[in-house]
Amino acid sequence: MIDTLRLKYHQPVDANKLLDKIIDTGMPLILINYVEPLAPLRIKREAQNNGGVTDEPPNNPKPTDDDLADRWLAQHPLTAYGLGEFRRYENGIWPVIDLYATRNEILDILQQAKAEGIRPSKPLLNSVVEIAA
Repeated sequence: MIDTLRLKYHQPVDANKLLDKIIDTGMPLILINYVEPLAPLRIKREAQNNGGVTDEPPNNPKPTDDDLADRWLAQHPLTAYGLGEFRRYENGIWPVIDLYATRNEILDILQQAKAEGIRPSKPLLNSVVEIAA
């Protein structure tokens, strides 16, 4: 017989004991998906941090300027900065890349990161270009 699992929202719960109870009682897997095992721990931590309880998951930190520069370099691995200009390896030589083309490629990276909280701007673009150099 399956026990009923009752939780009070503001009552601290040990996530390990909660999972053990779910597994031991043979409750359906749907309940495991419904009950977020770490939710009580997250709620307790957020209550300590901001004095309130929230249902929102913790936000991921925004990527930093150097993270964005690394993303651009990962998409263009044969690109390097040397002799005061960006260059990209092609057929055995390192021809110069137009600075505006490079800035447009980096701007594309910034626009892709909008969902992560990045707000593309000229100072941010300049920073990422300088870090990538």
